[in-house]
Amino acid sequence: MRLVVVLVLVLTFAGICFGEDSKETLILKKELAQEKSLRIQFQMQIMEREYKEGQETLKKLSVELNDLDAKIKAIEGQAKQEKKK
Repeated sequence: MRLVVVLVLVLTFAGICFGEDSKETLILKKELAQEKSLRIQFQMQIMEREYKEGQETLKKLSVELNDLDAKIKAIEGQAKQEKKK
């Protein structure tokens, strides 16, 4: 008799432990997946915005660098002309 009771209890708990997910569990997993998806979308938007800002900064610095190079070349050209005289 004890063996039958123990066997029924073991099978009951095994069914609970290894059984399929309940509807509530599946709903919670779905909501969690949706929240993760939204969070990743927001992170991607932030990264895209930072990338655009970085590109704009890079363009400004490139223009500034070209201006400085032109000024340096002009100064070097003047120095060469003064040496020739």
